[in-house]
Amino acid sequence: MSIPEQLSRIVLDGEAEARDEFLADVEGWARVHGLVMGSGAVRIICPVFSTGPGLGYARRSDSRSTNTDISFLQVAPLSLVPHPLKREIFEEGLALAPLFGKLVQNISEDAQFLIDAHHNVTDEFTTHLLSILKQVVNEGIRQPTAMGIHRSDYMIHHGEQIQQVELNTISSAFGALASRIAALHHYILHNWIKLPSGMSLPQPNPTLQRLPNAFNVAVNEYRRFRGSAGAPLVVMMIVQPGERNSIDQRWLQHSLFENHGIRTIRRSLADVASRASLENDFVLKIDGYEIAVAYYRAGYTPNDYPTDKEWAARLLIERSVAIKCPNIAYHLAGTKKIQQTLYDRSILKRYLPNPSEEERVFRCFTDQYSLDPGCNEGIIQQAIKDSHAFVMKPQREGGGNLIANSDMAHALQTMSPDERSNYILMRRIVPAPKPTASLRESKITWMPNSITEFGVFTVFVGRPRDHILNEAAGWLLRTKDETLEDGGVAAGRAYLDSLYLYLSA
Repeated sequence: MSIPEQLSRIVLDGEAEARDEFLADVEGWARVHGLVMGSGAVRIICPVFSTGPGLGYARRSDSRSTNTDISFLQVAPLSLVPHPLKREIFEEGLALAPLFGKLVQNISEDAQFLIDAHHNVTDEFTTHLLSILKQVVNEGIRQPTAMGIHRSDYMIHHGEQIQQVELNTISSAFGALASRIAALHHYILHNWIKLPSGMSLPQPNPTLQRLPNAFNVAVNEYRRFRGSAGAPLVVMMIVQPGERNSIDQRWLQHSLFENHGIRTIRRSLADVASRASLENDFVLKIDGYEIAVAYYRAGYTPNDYPTDKEWAARLLIERSVAIKCPNIAYHLAGTKKIQQTLYDRSILKRYLPNPSEEERVFRCFTDQYSLDPGCNEGIIQQAIKDSHAFVMKPQREGGGNLIANSDMAHALQTMSPDERSNYILMRRIVPAPKPTASLRESKITWMPNSITEFGVFTVFVGRPRDHILNEAAGWLLRTKDETLEDGGVAAGRAYLDSLYLYLSA
């Protein structure tokens, strides 16, 4: 019996008592093992432990705070069984990871390419990023070592071909919870559901080992760069006030200390603006700490820059000798415009000159088209007529920005050429839907037609011609109903997932 059939017998056909026992067991495991997120509901409480299904310890804080959570903790939205994936596709995703690490590093060394590629992009957010890039390049790059935690997200076109949805180069989240959901599914498949013959679970997801290790490598590189340092060296995690996904971040924070003895402090861009300074030799300090690595879990959306102070803080960090994860060039290398530009093989070959590496990366691209003035008018008319076959994407991260179907056709017909140039056009990837069941806020929902994104993390530490660390660091799956165009776990549309493997027939 297949995994979905076994699951349906529990959540659809089973007795209420059996369903309740299954739900209690899953939620109990998730709470005990830290597979939780903030609920978003602000409640003034004293420290308590679980007071109801899916709820856990939390405390009230000011919504501007970075050091306490503003909500009860509840079980993170999750799929109740793992997603099937061909072993060959899984292995190809892992093999691509260091190639994207190399690609981003090589692109980041060519600031003029980043500037030229965005010359028709007029949105204020991207132009702010470009202005910072130009300033730090004109002043001279003070820290040659770069650190990246990238996540390349894929869908499996018609269940057969791995195709890239996007490459995230800033605030690539859910690495820690990805390891937790994989462990939960391992538990479910040993206690509630039997894994069919011919299928296997992969090795445990290594994100909570490899992500902290990358920070350890980066801090050691900073220590060598600086020589003796007076103040304690720390990683500064730049976070959004009132962050709901702080547990994913804190898993990483505490694993870094437990495994490598490196402390992490949490600060917002507003904190940096009001309390940080550049001291001798452009050393970045805040609250008595010397910052070895500035790690962005914020700064990827215009909402993170409500005033000029936040932009000044971003520039301050970029001008320092702290290692940035990511630096401004890495951030810009992850825009949709760069993704579309690399679809031109002559440009891709410039940054991946090895023919076999270039061929391997290009194979995972779907068709992508510029919407700059005067470009691709024939394809644009085709997209208007067949609006289900394409999507429009802006230069944004964080989900909720995609334009599709009749909305896309309307946008292509009504936007001015300058407005249109802030987007790219991508041919739709069509994954094969699968049945599953999801859990959110103690409610199980049967999903007869779900689709899944398969993301692979890359960690990179290095400088020009010296790639110190460049490897796959784990994976993340997110599942949603196939009728939803744009999905996000925090936005309430998608669910954390993991995978099991099978071989092609």
